[in-house]
Amino acid sequence: MQHRRHWRHWRHRRIPYRVLEEHILETLERRGVDPADGRVTARVLLEAEARGYPAQGVRRVAEICRFLDQGALSPRRSCSMSEPAPAIRVFRSEGSLGHPIAVEAADAAAALARSYGIGCAAVLGAGHIGYLTHYAERAAAGGVFCFVTTTSSPAVAPPGSRERLLGTNPLAYAFPLGDGAIFCADFATSEVSRGEVLERLESGTRFDRPVGVDAAGALTADPSEILQGGILPMGGNLKGTLVNLLLATLAGPLVGGEPNHRIAGTRWPDGRPNKSDFFLCIDVAAFGEQDVFEARVRSLLEALMGACPPFHVSGQHSRALWEAALREGFEETEDLRQLLSVCA
Repeated sequence: MQHRRHWRHWRHRRIPYRVLEEHILETLERRGVDPADGRVTARVLLEAEARGYPAQGVRRVAEICRFLDQGALSPRRSCSMSEPAPAIRVFRSEGSLGHPIAVEAADAAAALARSYGIGCAAVLGAGHIGYLTHYAERAAAGGVFCFVTTTSSPAVAPPGSRERLLGTNPLAYAFPLGDGAIFCADFATSEVSRGEVLERLESGTRFDRPVGVDAAGALTADPSEILQGGILPMGGNLKGTLVNLLLATLAGPLVGGEPNHRIAGTRWPDGRPNKSDFFLCIDVAAFGEQDVFEARVRSLLEALMGACPPFHVSGQHSRALWEAALREGFEETEDLRQLLSVCA
């Protein structure tokens, strides 16, 4: 493990993927995590880091360790799987790491879609699964349309309220465009993510407009006040609330999970995680020729890019960053320095 002990050799240079992976793996193994689960977790975290989502990247290692150390997460894989219908799989966990089980669920949903035309999987009671793009693109690479969402602990206050009842409840969807290309969108259904609020708080900067409410229910752009009150739903209106509610229902009561206002254990170790995750895959070829679908979608995307210059094929740029990081290593950042110092 020479590269583990002498990571400073790469200071001010690009740090190889294997160095970061091994540091994450060693950190998790010390707490009893199985190496296979550790590698899956490391891969998802490092992909998020490389693709520009630091709130879902390596800084989550410290959070996972805190959950493990306080018993809010179990280092051992505890998961059972049931088949309530031919094209449905439900994975029930007892507080295991979320990333490995989410990969298994995404693969199961994609395989079911290829067999039945449509496939659905749910995960109940596992830890935070992080960057949803990883799972959506993993399925789309196999020729299916994939939709992923998850519930999270209450952070969003409906318009006119000061009570946090909904999560930031992100969604990701991805589909193939042909020749290995994939379109993937991934976003929170709140005005901003909880990670963005925490980043602003850490940097001491306000948002440029009100994106939440304070403890009294007044609109605010101050991250410290938003954490006392709540984040606004996407768009800051009732339509955004309804979109958020849709996802809370799909990845909640529909699959046997808890209602959103009772979710815990996703951001802070305030108990074993009781949230759930939802994966829906549809085989593109089940509706007709896949190349026709891809050509028509590309035509629409080109029209959108022509009419709206800011619009782009979502996922392409960040995927290129990830591929470059795998080839050339990661640029050193404060988050990476802190990760490396754990096992120095």
